[in-house]
Amino acid sequence: MVVLLGPTASGKTALGVELALRLGCRILSVDSRQVYQQMDVGTAKPSQAERKGVAHELLDLAPPNTPLNLQQFCELARPLIAAEQALSRPALLVGGSGLYLQALSQGLQPPALAPQPWLRQQLEGLGQASAHQLLCQADPRAAGRIHPSDKIRTQRALEVLYGTGKPLSSQQGRIAPAYGVLELGLDPPNLRERIERRSAAMYGAGLVEETEALQQLYGKELALLQTIGYGEAMALLAGELSRPEAIALTAKRTWQFAKRQRTWFRNRHQAIWLNQETALEEALAAIAASLLSGERKAVLLGNAAAHHEKASSLLALAHFIAEHTGASVGYLGEAANTVGAQLVNARPLHNGLNAAQMLNAQSLKAMLLLHTEPEHDCAVTEHGLAHVDMVVTMSAFKTNLDISDVLLPVSPFTETAGTFVNTEGRAQSFHGVVKPLGETRPAWKVWRVLGSMMKLPGFEFESIEEVRAMALPQDIASQLSNATQAKVDLTAA
Repeated sequence: MVVLLGPTASGKTALGVELALRLGCRILSVDSRQVYQQMDVGTAKPSQAERKGVAHELLDLAPPNTPLNLQQFCELARPLIAAEQALSRPALLVGGSGLYLQALSQGLQPPALAPQPWLRQQLEGLGQASAHQLLCQADPRAAGRIHPSDKIRTQRALEVLYGTGKPLSSQQGRIAPAYGVLELGLDPPNLRERIERRSAAMYGAGLVEETEALQQLYGKELALLQTIGYGEAMALLAGELSRPEAIALTAKRTWQFAKRQRTWFRNRHQAIWLNQETALEEALAAIAASLLSGERKAVLLGNAAAHHEKASSLLALAHFIAEHTGASVGYLGEAANTVGAQLVNARPLHNGLNAAQMLNAQSLKAMLLLHTEPEHDCAVTEHGLAHVDMVVTMSAFKTNLDISDVLLPVSPFTETAGTFVNTEGRAQSFHGVVKPLGETRPAWKVWRVLGSMMKLPGFEFESIEEVRAMALPQDIASQLSNATQAKVDLTAA
């Protein structure tokens, strides 16, 4: 996991987009206000251009009148983190909401208490000042971490207290995440000037109009309309502030908030703080160094690399990287038994034909199709099999009837024993889940009978174990190698 954090207006969004483009991943936004719909200008959400270039997640999750608490946010965020890692991509978290970041990157466990609308309604009627004072008396530790004007967090802390009977501060345990975390920070020296520029830009981009629309839809008492930017825009609409005064007050409140963020991040996170001028280069270097610090390192090539027109050059480049980083080189197999198929020579040999060439050849007398439907599985020409004198299909289904001369029923995968060989050369054998139905038999047994009838050598097997012993070498790993003599060619394909 890579976390890009920092105070508001520090440039996280722009740098996050650059990193996501380089790393080939999505951005998981971690901002407690950007989760709300219809609040775009005032929360400085990524622009449409930025969101079009890189996928952003965890934005616009709920309407503004439906509060989303930390526990609900984590329930939505954690599957996305797992999904990125399952795709061998870094989970890139970008944001400035400290508590949310702490929950995802440091394993902070928020109380699993669903929102209590009836209690929130009572606290709303009590008023924010009285509610925060009540929290100070009931849970001083939590109150000390929540600003007196922060209505949403104050209500959540009291909600947890009354809903569970235990203070919020006593329920925030930690479970260390099972993945490595690299924290990168942005805190430019000209932050105050950046805040002033952005505050003015928000008003120019329609903050007042957005605030007015939210008032009309949800009422002036909407808690989020009391937050930075919206509160000043409301005062402007009410005639209590002039436009310059509203902009100045927004910048002042934002600066005060940014200073609190700075303190939080410096005390609670172990970020590598980036130089504003060279942030992208430093971030990429830090990510590379983090990857190199692992005990077991590997450069893995996927299906796209294996089928690329410069596949040999990509493999050579992978070996070059591995040589200089102490890593090994491997492939993520295209299919479950790609390595096994390679070991038993399921590929063209001695000027043989590949599948496409066989299906379109003009000189074949017969074709044997095993669990194959050319019409659906292959890019065959319209009359690809018209030249073949005899087509035999071996399948568990009634298929290929329009092209087959003979259909031999064989048992499906679930009724067959066999062996997979994974990409590290480990044989993994399995047995059929159930017995073959009726008079169907596994394909290898049908082949054995056909081979014996035709008096062909190499078909005298009585068990699947004998087939496996003949097909696979004793030391499979010794037969596998990703070595290459190709040179690295970086010219455009």
